[in-house]
Amino acid sequence: VKAAVGRATVAAAPRPDLLDPKGTVVDVKAGRALKRPVTLAEMKAAKVFAGSPLLTCGRLSVVPLTPGQYAFVAGD
Repeated sequence: VKAAVGRATVAAAPRPDLLDPKGTVVDVKAGRALKRPVTLAEMKAAKVFAGSPLLTCGRLSVVPLTPGQYAFVAGD
């Protein structure tokens, strides 16, 4: 099951991906776990995620969240 399970922060500035000239690499630092996993299906069903790049990108990426999206995932 695909799900968000924890928080992370960007640890270094983005840099070119040496394996994919069109890509970018971002180092992240693991943070603490979420109160509970939030499944991809839950996020797709939530109106607050309508149009979010988190759901439209085909692979794991660093994407911005709105305050409402963050609250949804963080369980606040």
